Amino acid sequence: MKIFKNLELFGSELGLLEDFDLIQSMYIRCFGSMSKTTVKRYLQFKYFPLKILGKNIIHNKILDFGCAFGGFGFMLARKFKGTVVCLYDISEDAETRCNYIINKGKYENVTFI
Repeated sequence: MKIFKNLELFGSELGLLEDFDLIQSMYIRCFGSMSKTTVKRYLQFKYFPLKILGKNIIHNKILDFGCAFGGFGFMLARKFKGTVVCLYDISEDAETRCNYIINKGKYENVTFI
């Protein structure tokens, strides 16, 4: 569906996970993740990195260290398609979920390291 292509919503990739029923998945894909953790993370990063990254200071790679389920990294991957986004988190669950989202969402410029 074209409506889901190029979404600018923070955490919308979480709707690809199989943890949610159809209604929850559609909500997340349309409105982004509204979980307390995701919203807090977005607000923390919104005003500093996005303004710097928006000035095209980063040219080749972005590292999202401690990515959790990759909400911020996936948003950057959508915004800067010519940049490789590397996700990292110590949690094996985060690695599993991020790799699932990378494959399911066909993110060619995202890798979990």
